[in-house]
Amino acid sequence: MVAAIAPSSFACGYGVTGRVLCVKSFISMADESFKEFVLDQLSALPDVRAKAMFGAHGLYQGERFFGILDEGRLFFKTDAQSQADYVTRGMEPFTYESKGRMLTMSYHEVPPDVLENAPELVAWARRAIEVAARSGKSQKLSRRNKGI
Repeated sequence: MVAAIAPSSFACGYGVTGRVLCVKSFISMADESFKEFVLDQLSALPDVRAKAMFGAHGLYQGERFFGILDEGRLFFKTDAQSQADYVTRGMEPFTYESKGRMLTMSYHEVPPDVLENAPELVAWARRAIEVAARSGKSQKLSRRNKGI
């Protein structure tokens, strides 16, 4: 409920212009804090960065896109084998709406206990990076075979 946040407690860029702007600004700050937390947890991995995309952030190691940060949730790239570890722990896939349809991507939410344990999170991230590397190779191969 928007009324639960006192509009006077939040001044945004141009001053307090309305509840929606204030709530949006609060959420943006929380997302930024979560992004910094995840990047800190993954600091043992070289060349990891977050890149803004469609209101969320993509996680990359080098050129490999292996994770999504969206609304305080972290999703890692999965394949048929790795997704079983997520599903058995009750974790859902990343979904979004496009043109009135709900679409599902091959990314699953990271369990909270994994997110809190940096060494374990790094291990799960490495597996997601490997999945991304394999899927990238197969896409390039299929394009080459099609003459694209």
